[in-house]
Amino acid sequence: RIALARAVFAEADIYLLDSPLSAVDSKVGKQIFTTCLRGLLAKKTRILVTHNSEHTAWADRVLWVQDGVVRELSPEEAAGLRKAQAPMEAAPENSSRAFASESPEVFRSNAENEPATASSFEFRTPTVVPVTAHPAQSPARMHNPTAGKLVVDEERQVGAVERALYSDYLRELAPGRALLLLASLFVLREIFNAGSDSWLAWWTTHKSESIQSFLIVLAFLGTSAALMTFLRTLMTARGGVRAAGSLHERLLDGVLRAPMSFFERTPTGRILNRFGKDTEAIDQHIPNTLMEALACLFTIGATLVVITMATPVALLALVPLGFVYLKIQHLFRVTSREVKRLESISRSPVYAHFSESLAGVSVIRAFNRESVFLRESVRRFEGNQRAFYTMISINRWLGTRLEFIGALVVGSAAASSMLLHGQITTAFAGVSLTYALLVTGALNWAVRMVSELESSMNAIERVKHYSDTSAERWDGNTPHGAWPSTGKVEFRQLTLRYRPELPPVLERVSLQIQNGERIGIVGRTGAGKSTLVQTLFRIVEPPAGSVFIDDVDISSLPLEVLRSRIAIIPQDPILFSGTFRQNVDPFDQYSDAEVLNALKRSHLSHILENLPQGLQTPVQEGGCNLSVGQRQQVCLARALLRRAKILILDEATANVDTHTDALIQTTIQNEFAGCTLLTIAHRLNTVMHCDRVVVMQSGRIVECASPRELMADKQGVFAGYWADSRLEVPAH
Repeated sequence: RIALARAVFAEADIYLLDSPLSAVDSKVGKQIFTTCLRGLLAKKTRILVTHNSEHTAWADRVLWVQDGVVRELSPEEAAGLRKAQAPMEAAPENSSRAFASESPEVFRSNAENEPATASSFEFRTPTVVPVTAHPAQSPARMHNPTAGKLVVDEERQVGAVERALYSDYLRELAPGRALLLLASLFVLREIFNAGSDSWLAWWTTHKSESIQSFLIVLAFLGTSAALMTFLRTLMTARGGVRAAGSLHERLLDGVLRAPMSFFERTPTGRILNRFGKDTEAIDQHIPNTLMEALACLFTIGATLVVITMATPVALLALVPLGFVYLKIQHLFRVTSREVKRLESISRSPVYAHFSESLAGVSVIRAFNRESVFLRESVRRFEGNQRAFYTMISINRWLGTRLEFIGALVVGSAAASSMLLHGQITTAFAGVSLTYALLVTGALNWAVRMVSELESSMNAIERVKHYSDTSAERWDGNTPHGAWPSTGKVEFRQLTLRYRPELPPVLERVSLQIQNGERIGIVGRTGAGKSTLVQTLFRIVEPPAGSVFIDDVDISSLPLEVLRSRIAIIPQDPILFSGTFRQNVDPFDQYSDAEVLNALKRSHLSHILENLPQGLQTPVQEGGCNLSVGQRQQVCLARALLRRAKILILDEATANVDTHTDALIQTTIQNEFAGCTLLTIAHRLNTVMHCDRVVVMQSGRIVECASPRELMADKQGVFAGYWADSRLEVPAH
């Protein structure tokens, strides 16, 4: 309905309507058809694709599409179509079978007697009707923008990174005594490196050893330093891979086991950001940054030790310079950390907008809004770049100040050498100056790496936040035997709300369903029909009441067991990138013959027969190379293979034509004989073959009886729905 409103406000001359009424109840559909399609759009050119033949009574022309051929129906043929597909007042046991046999006859006889020719199309320029807002939608009546906010702002930590985060990561990087070994490698590397320089200075001054002995010792010290560098790099790299794998596994486990409320309040861009840039930082940046930061810190420590031993007077200058250095480092670290957090947060809207643009690219093109989305993408990208540019700017700020401190360190070392003239050798004075020159770059790089490490730890913060998301309760007691063996279902005073601050969607619902019974569930949009059956899968845990299957409280069962024993054909069928076989039998539990048989019984075999790869035919991401109805038929094939004792049809035939609907209903009646069947439908004739029909309003059961009894009560709610589903045929 939101998409339809968007189309109306576009004030276009031509409207292409692709089954916009298939997912709403009969009363709402009738109101939309009357007030919108025949009201607001009365002067527009409207091309309506529909499975409901009653809508053809109001059409100027009716086109029948079959096997890629378009043929215009005469008024008599259109009337025959409506008569053949009209809902039946009675509910005989074989009602859907009779409907299936009658429905295609009209088109079969016409197709055989008349050649199928494409009709010509002519569009006349309509009068543009201005669309004005309803007086009730004045700004004074608009809600507070923050009231009832569904999507919350992205979380952002403030202040220093917790020390526990470092300790947790180090335990993943180097568990147990490996951390002590890693620290020893850093220390030994600096000892061997400083030792080689000191050995060179001592031999230059004394030359008491032979050149051969000097070279052997120097080679040993240099080789040992290189070996320590290699070993510490190897340990850090392997530990980083191990830590990244562990964190990614915990993140994936936390997201996949998160309750549905998490996905309702968390945009996809934030999740992609965690699995994208944040995971990349943990994989690549943090191990390298940690190694560089530790190496710089140990190098600075070794440098200060060498300078102090060679020229002790330099301590008088190094101590105050150390305080200045720590102050600058603190200012930079705090600013860099917060800017990095802002940069990470500003990246999520970029991912979200790009993902939304890809998903709705056809709608964007249809409404000619490419420039709008391009400007929005640039705006979000510039917001991210502002934070990135700020990071570069503060890096330049740091560089100038550390260069100045480094120059003061070199000056203090040179001044100390002059003051100690005659007390130290020229060689050791050279070593002191050499290390003083090195300390400039080491200080600069150390501050950058330490700050970069703290900023990069923000990625672990963000990943850990989603890893620790409250998960669904998966544990429980596994039932004995082949549970459920009968398929008996009972709802006892069930109350459910999607979040604590929201009103209840179901309120004290009680219903007993016997094994093998077929229950139809009808009601207005938002009455709680889908929510009722979702409780069988524990998609949302009810705060009050309980559900029993075969006298077992499902809240005591492991989720994996519960959800694997119930089959569902959902309203929004989900397919994954892969092959037909992988989508029908994802766990490879059945043979090719069984999979083909399931597809045949779900009336999809004719598609595979025309495909050269058969079951290995690729299915694109989301099943976008199949229609929505065909995706639901694939879900039916899944259910046929599982042979569950409880089958749920949640608007399973809302997106297929009435003929295919009748075929599917016939298949369900034959293949799932003896199974407990719960059918949610807006097409009332779909539930006329059920044993009982449950009528829901505002989360409560208001009627529950057989279709015949409900139809007999002319003042009942179900009878009212039946009357609302019928469109008056205009007099021509």
